[in-house]
Amino acid sequence: MNSKKSGMHYAWKILISCCLINMSALGVTNTNGLFYNAVSSDLGILMSKLLIQTVFQGGASALTLLAVDKVYKKYPLKLILLVSSLLFNVSQMVMAAFSHVWQFCAAGVVCGIGAAFLFYVPVPMLLNNWFVKKKKTALSVCFVASGLSGIILSLAMGGVINSFGWRTAYIAR
Repeated sequence: MNSKKSGMHYAWKILISCCLINMSALGVTNTNGLFYNAVSSDLGILMSKLLIQTVFQGGASALTLLAVDKVYKKYPLKLILLVSSLLFNVSQMVMAAFSHVWQFCAAGVVCGIGAAFLFYVPVPMLLNNWFVKKKKTALSVCFVASGLSGIILSLAMGGVINSFGWRTAYIAR
């Protein structure tokens, strides 16, 4: 891409995109803890039973990571990011309709599969391809952005849960 036409070098666009990926995926994940008390209280489920969802999500993500490299080599990056974003975000949103622990666990598996392709591999891979001297700085900026989004989303989602309930908050995030 010609940097003269766009006014911004393509590497900076990649950095901004990577920040947005981390902000949306990790920012959403950082708000999970806000939901447990409201959901368990509303559904009459022990919080310890509801938290098993995180085990399913983490386990699915860990097992999926074993295949991530092969998938990234076989399919286009944009397709992988689109599908994994849909898996991650739709599984988060549909939790608004759930009333049983097994449903949260099933969504956790789907979310974990999507997360494996969003959290760990694409951002370092993309930044590694576009940054040489400032690679560590670019990675740092990306992960700072995800931390800031976690702070902002946590504050926002806390307010949404208190004002409109956890079901609305699951859809809103």
